[in-house]
Amino acid sequence: MSNARDILIDGGPASLDDLAHQAVVNYGAYTSFRVEGGGVRGLDLHLARLEASAVELFGESPGEAALRRHMTSAVGDRTDGWLRVSLFSPEIGHRAPTFVGPPRVMTRFSPPPPPLADRVRVTAVVHVREAPHLKHLATFGLVRARRAARTAGFDDALFTDADGWISEGTLWNVGFLAGGGSSGPRGPCWPA
Repeated sequence: MSNARDILIDGGPASLDDLAHQAVVNYGAYTSFRVEGGGVRGLDLHLARLEASAVELFGESPGEAALRRHMTSAVGDRTDGWLRVSLFSPEIGHRAPTFVGPPRVMTRFSPPPPPLADRVRVTAVVHVREAPHLKHLATFGLVRARRAARTAGFDDALFTDADGWISEGTLWNVGFLAGGGSSGPRGPCWPA
């Protein structure tokens, strides 16, 4: 179980003001990944996505060196777990959305999640996330669709657009294997 000390802002303890801002203003980007044996698969892709998202959402990136430093600080000497890295700016809010500058970096380290199931029963739901090319903080539609799917007896929801093109799952990407080949979704989604 993780606790408040596992949430850091720019490598230091999170303040109540920072956490309150995150709870009230849902503007930013994130990435999350499993830390296994002290390593991370595809770290370069996570870093590139965070930097590109930062520039699009805030006008500047904190920079790869700062991102790496904050991630290293969050993991510490632990070798296995789950790390979420979020970008936000306390200068951006509902009444003051125009700030341009590097975002703050919030990290949260938690225990590793249980292994994925061998099979997942999904139901198709027409839903396209706002700015689907970004892995952003707005999760209302995702959690709502997942709750409805579980209430209906499914494990999760699979999103399609209005034309029926598959895009992604609620909190996961989807791809397909057949005849020795693979293909990805055709609907609007976050690129894996």
